[in-house]
Amino acid sequence: MKLYIQTSGKQGNGKIASWVTVPITEEELKRILGNEYEENGYEIIGYVLPFEIQKTTSIDYINGKARTLLRHKKDWKKEMKRSFFQKETKKSMRLSS
Repeated sequence: MKLYIQTSGKQGNGKIASWVTVPITEEELKRILGNEYEENGYEIIGYVLPFEIQKTTSIDYINGKARTLLRHKKDWKKEMKRSFFQKETKKSMRLSS
């Protein structure tokens, strides 16, 4: 999940923009976008997310949604593996009988 984020500010002040992966910390954003981020904030120019956002959606909101999706994805993968191995074990037990 990615955002194309740009520092806000007046035109011509050398806006900085970058693709970032979410979830992301404030410290990482400050490191990537520099002083302009702290002074003027940001706007989201583009994104690759499985949910809709606006250019002013908060990073905290996006991080929360991203974490929830990632957590459920991990749970889903674990369940699929467990289910697969249970089926394979039952199948091999039947074959060996």
